[in-house]
Amino acid sequence: MLCGLAPSFGVAVALYLVSNFAGGVAAPIRQGMINHHIPSSQRATILSVDSLFSELGSGIGQSGWGWVARRQGIGHAWVAAGAFLVLGIPMLALARRGDPDADRFGAPAPAAGAAPVAE
Repeated sequence: MLCGLAPSFGVAVALYLVSNFAGGVAAPIRQGMINHHIPSSQRATILSVDSLFSELGSGIGQSGWGWVARRQGIGHAWVAAGAFLVLGIPMLALARRGDPDADRFGAPAPAAGAAPVAE
C-alpha cells in the first residue's frame, strides 16, 4: 500500500525491497509453524493446499491489480492491493483466538491424526 503512496520512484523501490525482504524473513517462520503444528501424516497435503491457494491468489491478484493499474494507474493498484491485504488481519485474529498457542514453538505438537482443539 505504501508503494502506491510513495512520493518518488526511489522511495517506492525502497519500500518494495523492504516489503519483499520482510516476506522472505516471514516465510521460513510460517513454514516452521505449519511444520510444528500439523501432524506429519497430514503435512504434505496441508502444504500442497497452502501452496495451491497461494499461487491461485497470486494469479488472480496479479491479473486483477494489473487491470486496475491499466485503468487507474500503478499507484492506485498498489494502494488497492494493500487495502485488500489488510482485510486479512481480522482472519488472523480469528485464527489466533481459536488456538492462542498456534504461533508458539514451545507448544506441544498435535498427535498424529489429532485435530487442533478449538474452544
